[in-house]
Amino acid sequence: MAELRPRILEIRAAGGDLVIIGSGSPSSAKAFQDDLGIGDVRVFSDETLRAYERGGFRRGLLTLLRPAAIGNYVRAFLSGHQQKRKQGDALQQGGVMVVHPDGTVLFRHASRSSGDHPPLESIIAAVRP
Repeated sequence: MAELRPRILEIRAAGGDLVIIGSGSPSSAKAFQDDLGIGDVRVFSDETLRAYERGGFRRGLLTLLRPAAIGNYVRAFLSGHQQKRKQGDALQQGGVMVVHPDGTVLFRHASRSSGDHPPLESIIAAVRP
């Protein structure tokens, strides 16, 4: 999310919007929104993990222990990004989906490990008409 924050206006100018679905409680969703200073971005809570399941996103201890995950933690830490608190299911990996209003999935990336994010340009390109 941190890397998308500076691109929110570009996403909106292209006709899209950013919506976040978290695995924590509604109060965790609000805390996440406040922590990142993204009050104008809709953040939803899905404690049941149904949205993650339907999106085909991964879950499990091995996603946290992969060498790539450890490298991603170190890279994020050295870049100044730190997890403030655990919110939601720590074993649930996220991803990115760009969904057209008609329900067509235009782009999908399921994270294989913590910190596995798709290239920003791929996301922005999927939003552009």
